[in-house]
Amino acid sequence: MKVVITEPRSPLAQAIIANLTRDGLRAVVRFEGDATDPDACATAVAGADLLIDLRPLVAVDHAPDAGLAHDPASWEAAGQHMERLCRGTYVLMRAAVTAGVTRVVLASTLRHLEDYDPAWSVAEAWRPRPALDDPAALGAYLAEEVARQLALVEPVAVTCVRLARVRADARPIAWDEVHVDDAASACIAAATAALGASEPYARPHLATGWWLFHAPGGGPHARFPIAGARAIGYAPRHDCQPRPAHYVHAARSVRHVAPRVIRRVTVFGAGGPLASAAAPHLQSAYVTRLTDARSLAEIRAAGAPQSPGAPLPTVPDAPHDATICDVTDPVQVWRALDGADACLNLTVVRHEVLGAFRVNFEGAWYVARAAIAHGIRRAIHTGPALNLHDRPSGYGHEFAVPDDAPPRTGTWQYTVSKYLGQEVARIAAEDYDLETPSLVFCAFVNPDWLAHAEPSPGGPHPMSISWDDAGRALRHAVDVPAFPQPFDLIHLTADLPHGRYANAKAKRLLGWAPRDTLAHLYRRR
Repeated sequence: MKVVITEPRSPLAQAIIANLTRDGLRAVVRFEGDATDPDACATAVAGADLLIDLRPLVAVDHAPDAGLAHDPASWEAAGQHMERLCRGTYVLMRAAVTAGVTRVVLASTLRHLEDYDPAWSVAEAWRPRPALDDPAALGAYLAEEVARQLALVEPVAVTCVRLARVRADARPIAWDEVHVDDAASACIAAATAALGASEPYARPHLATGWWLFHAPGGGPHARFPIAGARAIGYAPRHDCQPRPAHYVHAARSVRHVAPRVIRRVTVFGAGGPLASAAAPHLQSAYVTRLTDARSLAEIRAAGAPQSPGAPLPTVPDAPHDATICDVTDPVQVWRALDGADACLNLTVVRHEVLGAFRVNFEGAWYVARAAIAHGIRRAIHTGPALNLHDRPSGYGHEFAVPDDAPPRTGTWQYTVSKYLGQEVARIAAEDYDLETPSLVFCAFVNPDWLAHAEPSPGGPHPMSISWDDAGRALRHAVDVPAFPQPFDLIHLTADLPHGRYANAKAKRLLGWAPRDTLAHLYRRR
C-alpha cells in the first residue's frame, strides 16, 4: 500500500508515519512540493492508494491576520493564503483521482465551529460558522468544501477529520486540544475504517463519497463531544483538562452596516457582456463607475463578443466613468469603491485554474472586505447557477429545483471557484448584515440575433434568459428598497415551460419580470 502524506515535517505527520510504517507494509511518500503545481502533484500521487492531506490543518497555524478594515494593502497576504490553500486542495485532489487514488483523508480544524456556545453539544451535523475576517478558519472551511464537492462526483472516498488544536508536547491537554498521538489515531482510523451508510443499502460499505468526523481530545471536559467518530473506532487516550474557570464565551456578534441612499454604483467586470447589458439600465438612474482589468475601449475595439449577439461594452460619458481595476488587487478594489453606495461583482474567469480561483474566489473576498470598509450595504453578487449539475449527485433529473438547492459544482474550476466566492459573499452578508443577493444565471441569448434560428429539439436550456432581461434584473437588484435577509440566491430565467427552474423568487424579491419569452426557440415550426 502506497501512502502520500502532505506537510510531512509537522508533528502530526510524523506521528502518522510512525504508525503507518510500524508493520512494514506501507510505503510512505512525503510530499513537500507545491500543491498548486499540477505536475508536482501528479508525480507525488502516481501509483498511490491513499492520500493524507494535512494542509488545511497545518495552514491554520500559519494563516496571516486579515488586517485592519481601513488598510486594504494588509488584506493581500490573507487572500492569497486562502486562495492557494483552496486551489491546492483542488489541484491535488484532481491529480489523485486521475492517478487512481481511491481514498483521501483531509485533516481540517474544529476552529470554524468555535463560535457556538461550548455548553451546546456541537457535532458533525452542525453548520460551520467561520468569520469573514478569520482567514485561518475560513480557508480551512472552504478547502473542505472543495474536497466535498469533488467527493460527491468523483470515484473516491474522502474522509474529513476535523481536529482540535494538536498538542505535541508533554503538557496536560487543554479543553480545546487533542494529543498528537490521538490525532494521528483519528487520521489512521479515517484511512482504514470501513465506510458505511446510514441506510440499509444493498452494499454495507461504500467505496465513494464524503464522510466527516470530529476528533477532539478525550474525557468529559473536551470542547466538542465525540459523536460520529466513534463509528470508526476513535477512542482518545488523553483526557482534556476542565475549561478554565475564567473563560467566558463571547459569541461573534453581527456588525451592522447602515443602509443609505444609493446614488453611485461601482460595477466590477464591466467589460463582460452581462455588465454591458446592465450598464444602460443602471446609468438611467445612477452614476456608475465601470471597472475591468482591461480598458472598455480596448475590449470594444477587439470586437470579440462572448457568444453570437452578446453585447460589448461602451465607454461611458460623464458623469459616469470607467477605470482599470484588477479585482485580485485589494488596493485597486478599495479605490474603485471610493464614493460608491452600492456595488455589483460581475467578474469571472472560466477556463484556467489559477485565474478562476484568484478572480472568482480571492477577488470576491476583496470586494466583500472593501464594501464593508466603505460602509456599502448593497453588495450584489453574480455567478452561475450551481444546481445544474447532472449525475451522479446533481439535479439533472429533478423538476421545480429551488433557487437555494444545495450547490453541486461538479469538477470544473469555474463552478468550484464560483461556489467559494458565493460562500464568501454569504458569510460577509451574515457577519455584517449586508444586502447581498446573489443573482445566478446559466444560458444567455439575444432574441434578435436568434429570431430566425431553427429551434432545437427540446428548446433552449431550461434556465435561459435574454441579455436585456438579465441587465434589467441587475438594475432592479439595485432599485429594491430592501431585501428580507442578508443573503439570497435568486434564479434569473425567462418564463420557460420546461418546469425545471422557476423565476418566482426573482419576481417577488426584485419586482422584476422577463419581457423576452424566447418562445420562438421552443415552438415547433
